[in-house]
Amino acid sequence: MKKVIVVLTLIIIMISFIFPTGINSRFAVGNEYYENGEYQKALEVYLEIAENTGSWKLFYNIGNSYFKTGDIVRSKINYLKAERLNPFDKSIEQNLRIIDGLLDNRVNLPESDFLTKTLIRFESFLTINVLSVLILIILFIFSFFTFKLVRSGRSKIYIYGILISFILLLFFSFYHIHRVNNFYNNKYAVIVAPNSQLRSGPGEENTILFEINPGVTIRIIDEHRDWVQITASTEIAGWIERENIEKISLQ
Repeated sequence: MKKVIVVLTLIIIMISFIFPTGINSRFAVGNEYYENGEYQKALEVYLEIAENTGSWKLFYNIGNSYFKTGDIVRSKINYLKAERLNPFDKSIEQNLRIIDGLLDNRVNLPESDFLTKTLIRFESFLTINVLSVLILIILFIFSFFTFKLVRSGRSKIYIYGILISFILLLFFSFYHIHRVNNFYNNKYAVIVAPNSQLRSGPGEENTILFEINPGVTIRIIDEHRDWVQITASTEIAGWIERENIEKISLQ
């Protein structure tokens, strides 16, 4: 019983390092401002929280606040951030449809295939924070079996425990690194500047193909200095100045 209490205590301590304290109270303050119709104040509180951490509910509320203050494009950006963290939430999907209905020159990216959707569902359940806690638990199990082997002598149970936990630790650690890289090196963005010009190459000397309106979701193909090569469909592709887009980044 004592060992169980010790293990639970260690897990709680580990989790406390991953999830910062005090955020819930600030989030409640922002919600109170929003419910009272003070949308700009609510937005300021939410953005302050977003400097240190992020969750789909936080980005969703930021999107709501931007919408209420009239910034439709930034509202869409934050709904897309929320969608990355909770990709199958109906309220996010509905709000994005409303936003796209208000924006001109809307372009929808191709639908994901079945395998991609399945992977997204899996990753939305096994979040990076959950992965971090899981790695710490496996590390504790590995340390426990190692300690028992050193103290009690050679035993198949301890050797197998060390081997299995070590393999799991390696697998989830590499998977964690992969998820973090994908999480922050996002290749999607939204056009934020009005009358953004799409050119045939990276530079003002290249031919203007056409103009693209704010709010269009695009995928980044390549980057060259102050220019980004983008695509939004088979008909829309070219180079645009970096300052005209905002990446759907969670940091």
